[in-house]
Amino acid sequence: MALLASALMSRTTHPGLRSHIGPNGDNLSWRLPSSKKSQRRSCSSARAARPQARAWPWESPRRDWFGHRFVFGAATSAYQIEGAWNDSGKGPSTWDHFCHNHPEGTLEGGINYKGIKYYKNLINMLKENGIEPYATIFHWDTPQALEDKYGGFLNRRIVKEYTDFAKVCFEHFGNKVKHWFTFNEPHIFCSFAYGTGEHAPGRCSPEHNGATPCGDSLSEPYRVGHNILLAHTEVADLYKKFYKTGIDWIRSYSKGLKDLLMIIKERYGNPPIYITENGANIVEIKNMLTQFSRWAKENC
Repeated sequence: MALLASALMSRTTHPGLRSHIGPNGDNLSWRLPSSKKSQRRSCSSARAARPQARAWPWESPRRDWFGHRFVFGAATSAYQIEGAWNDSGKGPSTWDHFCHNHPEGTLEGGINYKGIKYYKNLINMLKENGIEPYATIFHWDTPQALEDKYGGFLNRRIVKEYTDFAKVCFEHFGNKVKHWFTFNEPHIFCSFAYGTGEHAPGRCSPEHNGATPCGDSLSEPYRVGHNILLAHTEVADLYKKFYKTGIDWIRSYSKGLKDLLMIIKERYGNPPIYITENGANIVEIKNMLTQFSRWAKENC
């Protein structure tokens, strides 16, 4: 599992983080014109002499340029930063095998509670420092045990294993993590891990110079992509049915359509309502969506 930590630049964000980035993203200069960049360099000594002064006006982007729901963040994967592949019951992934060339990789082998504790501590530390965690369930690190057992994502059996793993994540971290990604860059995973052989597990056709040139670069990326879509569907359905919170369901005991429409008007700001049959043509539906989008921009 990988964590994408989004730092909302607010008063609750860790002071060290705010001092580095600035309350309004003041220290970011990626949108700075070249003339301003040179001016910034020439003024660096002056800035050093007045450490408490505000940033120059052009040293934006400013936080208030973005809506309050816009999230700034940074991401990494477990393999990129954690190490310790053989500590505390943690088994090797395909990337460990790929780069350095076993325990069970399923729930049949039990849950590694030291790993659960590690991520709970990490999530708690992020929250304590004003950083909202966004969790990616799979970031290319298939357990090597499953790769050896049946080929990992080449086999449809991975769908159940992945769903079981996601369920464990939801149950143990769901009280603190409210934002989830099922897969990181699935297209890259399919293409580079099973097409060109440049990423773990390095499979490709014999004519390619990959780590494991015994695959089929024309078919395997599509097989893997198909199983990823199936796994995503299962996990998204699982989450929406049993773990997602904060859904504002409409609960009413109206006597008829008019009563129901009045309830929606009074409780939900009188949004546009479209009642159609299966015979509605595509032009009508597009017009409805256009009108609703316009209403949402004006009222949400």
